[in-house]
Amino acid sequence: MKMKLLAAAISTSIATTGLFAQDEETDRPERPSPEEIVVEVYTLYDANEDNALDATELGNALVGMHEARKARREARREELGLEPPEIPEREENPDRPTPADIAARLIERFDGDGDELLDTEEFMEALGAIHRRGGPGGKKGFRGPGRGPRGPIDAPEDGSEA
Repeated sequence: MKMKLLAAAISTSIATTGLFAQDEETDRPERPSPEEIVVEVYTLYDANEDNALDATELGNALVGMHEARKARREARREELGLEPPEIPEREENPDRPTPADIAARLIERFDGDGDELLDTEEFMEALGAIHRRGGPGGKKGFRGPGRGPRGPIDAPEDGSEA
């Protein structure tokens, strides 16, 4: 598995400009592929370099990805000459899951081998499920292990029972 990750890291570092390349049709930054996200997350947040994320590392990755997204949005606003939006103060919501809560739920749901870690394949599976189902965020948030805003993450797309 280390060889796969190393190969992905090398190919990603060669194509680093692709992470923030402009989509010529929309003049918006292109989104990184799931593979690029996995390489970046494991490079930055896998503290013990075991190619697996524990709940702490995954929680740190979630916070880091959120902060990086905010920074990219702000840079894009500056580039376009836009003023930052007025954002009202948000009340603390004790029911809102923390990054640590989300990390624990993702590990619970996608840890296929039961080692309480997400290896690169398990993390890739989690990213795919989140992308397909719109969770763990979304209007209603991450409602529990394996549940996105529209039901179980692994539910068939057509709405039928699995």
